[in-house]
Amino acid sequence: MYRSGRMSRTVELRIGGQSYRVVSSASAEQLERLAAVVNRKMSELTPHGRADGAQRLLLVALALAHDVEEERGHHHALRDRTREFLGQLLGRVDSALANPLGVGAPVQEGGEGERSVASGPGATDAPRAKREPGEERFT
Repeated sequence: MYRSGRMSRTVELRIGGQSYRVVSSASAEQLERLAAVVNRKMSELTPHGRADGAQRLLLVALALAHDVEEERGHHHALRDRTREFLGQLLGRVDSALANPLGVGAPVQEGGEGERSVASGPGATDAPRAKREPGEERFT
């Protein structure tokens, strides 16, 4: 049987002491790895024999859903911080490109690792060669 262009296969998995036959297009190795995650979470949450199989699986499903939501929140926060940082960095690059000699550029004072537009490596007070409009120079 094919689903989404991939062949489905039946894999037997052992979860919470029970055997389950799963039909999936995922590889057997991937399904076994996921079953191991479920088994670890199950042993963390419920001591063996403290809840029936369906209740244990429900607790595991809720805990894993909670973990996914937490990770999604961390991902969104990191994405937002990265976008903000890159926006600031692009603004600094645009400023440097608009005024390559740093003439009239405000001096930025900042923490470690921050430099003003005209204080990077190789910055000197010597005049640079005049460039024609549209001429790009990469070093």
